Amino acid sequence: MNNKLRTVLIIAAIAVVGLGAGLIVKAFFGNKTNTNVVKPIDLNRFAWGITVLTFPFPTYYEDFTKTQIKETKKLGVEFMRVDYTPNNPKGTDVAVESAVAEGLNVVLVIPFGPNDIYTDPNLKANTTTYVKQIVSRYKGKVGVYQLATEVASVALANNASKHGIELKDYPANRLKAITDWVVTASAAVK
Repeated sequence: MNNKLRTVLIIAAIAVVGLGAGLIVKAFFGNKTNTNVVKPIDLNRFAWGITVLTFPFPTYYEDFTKTQIKETKKLGVEFMRVDYTPNNPKGTDVAVESAVAEGLNVVLVIPFGPNDIYTDPNLKANTTTYVKQIVSRYKGKVGVYQLATEVASVALANNASKHGIELKDYPANRLKAITDWVVTASAAVK
């Protein structure tokens, strides 16, 4: 069999298989096809944002952050997420102040802290003080706070075979510490 004939037969076989698959799908589902599965965005209620970072640590460039925020504003975003950096609060200050000056709504991420949440014997008291200090610092400038980030990955057991799908993938002491921190931080923000 020559190559041209083989190619034609392969193409014909693919077409027959595709036609057969199409007929089977039609038999099961009929002519009902919903091409509009996702509802259109209501532009009157839609808001989007971007994260602007004050990285790299511990180095911080105030002009770079201000430039990032001006460029963010040009994108047409309404919200800007900033991580509070405990080791560089001035970097966070400039990011928040610049965002507010550009008319952006700030979402501030409060990271776990102030100490290791798994070993802090005064976790609740220290968390309350830490979070209240941050919220007080940005009162009137920040309207939304995100409590920590990637919480599940922090709680996951240190074992590569764990995937975070089942409750057993998270050690009870980690879940308790994270739960205590988030609940306490939430109350402190309020």
